[in-house]
Amino acid sequence: GPIPEPRRIEARPGDDLHALAARFGRIHLKTGVHRLARPLVLPDPVTIDAEPGAILEFDQRPDAPPWTAAVKIRAGHT
Repeated sequence: GPIPEPRRIEARPGDDLHALAARFGRIHLKTGVHRLARPLVLPDPVTIDAEPGAILEFDQRPDAPPWTAAVKIRAGHT
């Protein structure tokens, strides 16, 4: 199957990881808490790495339907 795109970006806390995963093949998480209010869906091959101290924190609203997963990987080479 396809491999991740070579384009790389650094993600800082507050950046939209969903949008970055749709546009870049490599995401480097900077130190800090990366909050997500919905599951992280990865439709294309992507590599995500992080600096020490980078945290993915998922926050599902109490009134939201239950999630089936926090991260949904939909492509190989992820």
